[in-house]
Amino acid sequence: VSYPLDSGCIAYNPAGIVNLCNRLDVGLYNVFNFGSTKVRGNLNPVINRVDTNTRIWAYSPEVGGVYHLNKNLAFGLSIYNEKDLRVKYSKSFPLLGTTPVGFEYILEVVAPSVAAKFFDHHAFSLTLNYMVQRLRIKGLERLESFSESPNFVTNK
Repeated sequence: VSYPLDSGCIAYNPAGIVNLCNRLDVGLYNVFNFGSTKVRGNLNPVINRVDTNTRIWAYSPEVGGVYHLNKNLAFGLSIYNEKDLRVKYSKSFPLLGTTPVGFEYILEVVAPSVAAKFFDHHAFSLTLNYMVQRLRIKGLERLESFSESPNFVTNK
């Protein structure tokens, strides 16, 4: 059971929009990514090292709205980031390539929803989640020779 506070409830309880008023919500949240990698046990001492990734602040916008046709039927739309993962290292990994390694994965969701209220305590919803993914990888130049499309493997 969850109680809706804004149009972002479409992400976790879309039937809750029927309990909200007509509204437009805009938000921005931030995520701080930090991590490190330890490489050890190799015969080549150049490869053995500890590398911390660049500290990255990622900002993700979200927007949503609710519109009622009547007190028992509401339409809503929410656009938000489901996943946002970014890692960027300051050094290259010689086994993979010559430029610093980086990885970025973003999953955006566009979710139109319609909700109907039956009786006083029951609501049902139908939501279509349209998902858009973006993946960017840097620092994998040594893998280009294994690809059918070497121009699209890395640093794009």
